Amino acid sequence: MIRWRVGTRVFLTVVWVMLWRDLTVGNIATGLILASLIMAVVPFPPAVFELRLRPLALVTLVVRFLADVVKASLQVAWMSVIWWKVPVGRFVDVQLRATQDLPRTLTAELTSLVPGSLVVDLDPDTGLLRLHLFDVPTAQDVQSAVTRVLGQERRLLRALFTEEVT
Repeated sequence: MIRWRVGTRVFLTVVWVMLWRDLTVGNIATGLILASLIMAVVPFPPAVFELRLRPLALVTLVVRFLADVVKASLQVAWMSVIWWKVPVGRFVDVQLRATQDLPRTLTAELTSLVPGSLVVDLDPDTGLLRLHLFDVPTAQDVQSAVTRVLGQERRLLRALFTEEVT
């Protein structure tokens, strides 16, 4: 617990120094004082999670994520070129399988970074992720998007967490 508090204090101090863009003893001291004050007034909740880095799975996660970003970017760009076709946007609910908050949040962030998908809500109690998707005219397109999100979650869990989802 003490290590995390020191790490948080150092992180807040680094952010302070970066905001001022001047590495001086005074800035570092002020940053440490402000970080200590912030941590005393607004205590951060403890983050409980177990990370287990699997390098090959991490490479797979990154490569597949980048491929999804490129593919979605091209699709959104194409939709802007063919002006006569009106895209059909939809709200879609995806039930995430992870039980911890961190993998759920990271899955939501990775999903939101892919063009054409926007995370609207993530229910912390049930793990229900609500998305707005760009141009999903058919039920098959909706199911394909849900499968992509669940695949992203599975790859994330396999790459970084001890929790396995099949």
